[in-house]
Amino acid sequence: MLKVAVVGAGVMGSTHTSCWSQINGIKVQAICDIDIEKAESLARDYDADSYSSFSEIVKRSDIDIIDICTPTPLHRDMAIEALRMGKHTLLEKPIARTLQDAREIVKVARDVDVKFMTAHVLRFFPEYISAKKLVDDGTVGIARMARTKRGGQFPSKRWKDWYRDVEMSGGCIVDTGIHDFDYLRWIFGEVERVFAYALTWKNLDRKDYALVTLRFKSKAIAQSEITWAQPSGSPFRTSFEIIGTEGLITSDNLNSSSMKMFMSRDNHPYILYESPLAESPYLSEIRHFVSCIEENSEPLITPEDAYRALEIALAALESSRVNRAISVGGEI
Repeated sequence: MLKVAVVGAGVMGSTHTSCWSQINGIKVQAICDIDIEKAESLARDYDADSYSSFSEIVKRSDIDIIDICTPTPLHRDMAIEALRMGKHTLLEKPIARTLQDAREIVKVARDVDVKFMTAHVLRFFPEYISAKKLVDDGTVGIARMARTKRGGQFPSKRWKDWYRDVEMSGGCIVDTGIHDFDYLRWIFGEVERVFAYALTWKNLDRKDYALVTLRFKSKAIAQSEITWAQPSGSPFRTSFEIIGTEGLITSDNLNSSSMKMFMSRDNHPYILYESPLAESPYLSEIRHFVSCIEENSEPLITPEDAYRALEIALAALESSRVNRAISVGGEI
């Protein structure tokens, strides 16, 4: 049996913990959070141990997997320590806040004999998988353009209110837009140039918005709209269009999901979109990671994939700051 420790007992940590508990051959062994009361509360639900110190949890010899669901600024140190301690490591996106930190994680991940994956979960959403298959099969001809939208209200106050600090979170471009950047790169290949407009640098209180244009080496063009500027209580919305020479693919989560659950955690409203006929994408993602460990296979999202997604996001953030296009695609 593989034993897992989840680090971070917030919304994503709770979601991941529920998924781990549904997989045969997995035991949720420990929960870690800087807020020990949150760790204890989540741990009780799964008969797990609770910790407030990452260093203590990563030293446990009976822990096989570390799942890091913490704020981005903590990713580098935790991921590197977990990998060097011989733990299979699942890391929430983005891989890191800076390219230098990301390079260090990539290097360590390639040097150790354990599995590592950054949780770019869009690759496990059925509609995104289906759209990619239609593109790959040539059903819509040659894919030339895409539009994506993602976002809702500004994230609620969390640890150190870190979403407000662009140096910590990267704003909506890095924290939220990176989902679509990874997916679009999966569809169209490498990006060569990025141009973005954003409110990130306007010093607006708890409002952020960006419009990002990506040009790919394949000459395809995509536009991503990302927002943390919707009114309080607004649903989190995602949509995409992929336009080919022979057809158009569209999806909108407010229209395409057969079941919606309106919830609130930590005074932050959100909606879960589910289909009773489909497995949760988060469960599919974690099930895939487990299979890679058991079969000694390469995860769908490689360390280099996670690095390239961050590279695109940081180029967009810099473009919005200097108001000019930024080239991407350097050495890792």
